[in-house]
Amino acid sequence: MAYKLNVDGNTVMVQDGAIDTSTDLTLIGKNYSGFGQSLNENFVKLLGNFSSSILAPTNPIKGQLWYDTTISKLKVYSGSAFVPVSSTSVSTNQPMNMGVGDMWYNTTTKQLSFWDGSSVILLGPSYTAAQGKSGIQIYTVKDNLNRDQVITCLYNDASLIGFFANEAFTLAQPLAIAGFPLDGVVRIGFNQGTSIAGFKFNITALDSAKLDGHAAIDYFRTGRENITDSKITIDSNDGLSVKVANLRVESDNTIVLENSMNEQGLSLRVKYNYNSENAISITGSNRTVDIGTPGAPYQMNLHQTPTVSTSVTNKAYVDNRVKANTVMICIVIDSSTSDAQIINIVEKMAPASEYPLNTTAKVLCSFQNLAAQKLIKVYRVSSSQVWEAKPLENVTV
Repeated sequence: MAYKLNVDGNTVMVQDGAIDTSTDLTLIGKNYSGFGQSLNENFVKLLGNFSSSILAPTNPIKGQLWYDTTISKLKVYSGSAFVPVSSTSVSTNQPMNMGVGDMWYNTTTKQLSFWDGSSVILLGPSYTAAQGKSGIQIYTVKDNLNRDQVITCLYNDASLIGFFANEAFTLAQPLAIAGFPLDGVVRIGFNQGTSIAGFKFNITALDSAKLDGHAAIDYFRTGRENITDSKITIDSNDGLSVKVANLRVESDNTIVLENSMNEQGLSLRVKYNYNSENAISITGSNRTVDIGTPGAPYQMNLHQTPTVSTSVTNKAYVDNRVKANTVMICIVIDSSTSDAQIINIVEKMAPASEYPLNTTAKVLCSFQNLAAQKLIKVYRVSSSQVWEAKPLENVTV
């Protein structure tokens, strides 16, 4: 009576005294005379997982194993193709005779690798146990509104350097991951961690939005005009240089404004009627100082008295000195005019209130009698602010 076998969901009938080769094993019928050889061959095929052939079995069934001698890899039939059966070794040293796709977990470095047919390829982590957590880690954290937020963290030697975020939020639990900012505030872009003290990016940045918390526009730049509404302080005696113009402080604290080009001029200018005019000009070739320009109504006011008699001074000082030294008064008198009368006339013409003590008045007295003598008499204001006769000199003319 024939055998009725269920092979991979199909019915196979094996007749008496015959064999069936619809699979990669020989199915033996009842009373088959050569059954011993076929049976033993079946055992050998199963024992070697059909490795005797470099080609895949031609009549596989789902779940059938085949050891591919070309790549030294055990494969299993998925129902449509043979796929590798990967193995994982756990050891300190790399296993011998690894097949393509075989895994190896290194118990020393705590890393997982696989064999690609020629070398071991590291799967991860990228750091060894001795190096500590290093590289990029992706986390999903909760914000204070209980929403999921994805952040990309950067580690080195188990310390959090910082993390990237694509939106701003506040962490619900800042201490959930070591090295997060304690305030829990996350900003768009890179957020520095707290694990490494004094951490800095030692690079040349192409551009920067802020420096010390201030926008880049707040800083002075070379190659363009800069404007500020704040005081500029140069804490150096070397001062300020604008090409050939120098403003500096000498060792004796003298302030110097200099044209560094030989025998070239220096000008102080003002706007008058919207025109730029020289107020003071110094010619470098002959060191001549010009105040104003020809034809322009310039005025120079000197408010201080000179320290030496040869100094340039102001009009008020000169007027006072003229008053203090000499007042010339011409009086026509007759022979009977007394000194007291002349003093009275002098007081009215040169009041003592306008002339300081010791002001000298030289009075030219012209007599009606032209043949008479003409005397020059000198009068000065006394300490009592009264004109008094001081005939210090009598000159006969």
